[in-house]
Amino acid sequence: MRSITYEGQYALVTNRMYYWPLGGGNPNNQTVRVATLGNAFVLSNEQHVRVQGFQIEGYYSHVEAGYGASAVTLTSGTRNDGIRFTDNLVQFMRSMDRGPVINLQGTTNLIVVNNTLRQSLRNRGMIIQGHDVKVSSNLLDRIGSTGIYCAGVGSFGSVNTFINSNRVTGLKG
Repeated sequence: MRSITYEGQYALVTNRMYYWPLGGGNPNNQTVRVATLGNAFVLSNEQHVRVQGFQIEGYYSHVEAGYGASAVTLTSGTRNDGIRFTDNLVQFMRSMDRGPVINLQGTTNLIVVNNTLRQSLRNRGMIIQGHDVKVSSNLLDRIGSTGIYCAGVGSFGSVNTFINSNRVTGLKG
């Protein structure tokens, strides 16, 4: 790939991240850490994106950040389609305005499966809103308040939403 020219560099091409690991090792055998001062992922007007196998931790949002500051955000009011959020670990989040850890709104064909959200005591778990949404087999442990909140009903809310087999433990209201 021509856009990557040295070790430690990465490129995003057609919804895929390419990475040249430090030391020239196999990236499948390495731990890659990325620091961010804001959301780990923000998707806006994206189609067919898979966020899979990430460990997201330590996000802190102060009150001035505004409600809705989250570790992962699908931008409400935009057109996201075919987003898959699977097999991720999201932990140790703090949001002083009680925003959600995962804010998944404004999406068609959204799949949220087999994720673990834990130790985020001042946060809500997930806010889900969209058309043809599946939320299944997720663990939400020690979340501050609401585990999974399905926003709205009808043309501007959630339509054909399937939520089952999720486990919510240790809510701390």
